[in-house]
Amino acid sequence: MTRHTPLWQQASAYSAAYDRGLIATLYPLGGASGARPSPVANSMSWNIPVGRCAVPLSDGTCQLCVWDAVEQVVTAAAPPSGQSRIDLIVCTARDNALDGGGNNDFIFQTVTGVPAASAPATPATPANSYRLGVYTVPGAVANLNGVLFNDARIPLGPGTGIHGRWARGAAFSMASGGNIVQFDTAVDDPFALLWSTWGGLIIPVAGRWAIAANVSGVPPGAGQALSIAARINQTAQYARTMHASFVWGLGVNISFMHRFAAADLLDIFCSSSGATWTGQAGTINTWLTADYLGP
Repeated sequence: MTRHTPLWQQASAYSAAYDRGLIATLYPLGGASGARPSPVANSMSWNIPVGRCAVPLSDGTCQLCVWDAVEQVVTAAAPPSGQSRIDLIVCTARDNALDGGGNNDFIFQTVTGVPAASAPATPATPANSYRLGVYTVPGAVANLNGVLFNDARIPLGPGTGIHGRWARGAAFSMASGGNIVQFDTAVDDPFALLWSTWGGLIIPVAGRWAIAANVSGVPPGAGQALSIAARINQTAQYARTMHASFVWGLGVNISFMHRFAAADLLDIFCSSSGATWTGQAGTINTWLTADYLGP
């Protein structure tokens, strides 16, 4: 057993790896302060403002990156018309002790996803990198004006309290063919998990999450059934169906614990038997919660 010298003890010297271990203890999930990317008007570039970022490293430690001027990254050319792709913006720590590349610094870069006609996959975050943002690049566009962007940062801190609650505030319907419940109201979303245009969540941290959801609606007639399913990356994983005995409001709920990967997509998909149901909006009727439980 090796008893390492306590950090910052008088008259001692130790490897920088021990300081990186301290940063990992303070920010075990990584995180960022400032550094929210924004697109440069009429271009394929992003500005990354002044900030700091704790980047988890492949050896289990963490590097704190700090910069005092705006940085800029460029997105690869858009895919062909009829396709789209998902890209990342990341802060990457480069450390010769980890990757043998001869660099001891950090850079910002974009990670280009694979184009697809529908449901493009989110690319993996490179080793020794922290995701600052996730965005969709439509086909044949010449700039990123109005691009669908999800802020992937979590605040610098212990990170064990990541959570959120969302609701459907506007009127909606549930068709027999099925549709996503697009949650449009952030009741409590301090970590900006909701991808508002799409209505689902992007999971910022790999690990165990507790998920619960309820969808309420009024059937067009007695005996109709309403089904809801929690989909992960567009694939149904957890589902429940209930039948309405009367033409009254009916709530269908599910709750589960799931081990997610970082950048997994979660949405609630509903479908009905027979004719279209009328959805019941409001924080007590149609809602979704997510709580991070740990690695």
